Amino acid sequence: MTPSASILSSVHPYSGNDCVTVGNGTQLPISYTWHGTLSTPQSIFSVNDILMVPHLSTNLLSVRKFVSDNNCSIEFDPFGFDIKDLKTKSSLLRCNSSVPLYPLPSPSCGLVDTYHSAFATIRASLNL
Repeated sequence: MTPSASILSSVHPYSGNDCVTVGNGTQLPISYTWHGTLSTPQSIFSVNDILMVPHLSTNLLSVRKFVSDNNCSIEFDPFGFDIKDLKTKSSLLRCNSSVPLYPLPSPSCGLVDTYHSAFATIRASLNL
């Protein structure tokens, strides 16, 4: 999910009735959807069902959706995370983090195009 349409291209108006429910119970409307890729020097990841939610405070990633769409796993540690090929267990991308969250992308990830950095989630009502 992303609050900003400026990082998306080829958006499609959302015509469903679903909303995103945030921690305080507020329901945020979904304005647009989008599909794309996240390119790194080593890999290209599918980023499907991106939701543009104008009043969201930051980009959010559904780890479950991302690993399912890309046949990979994500391994978290205190210093960051690795995205790994599900079959070979080889690292496809390492992202280090010195902040309380695990941001993607970041300069340490070496991502090619920050405009493809919106995050995926499932198209449904979500409780965050």
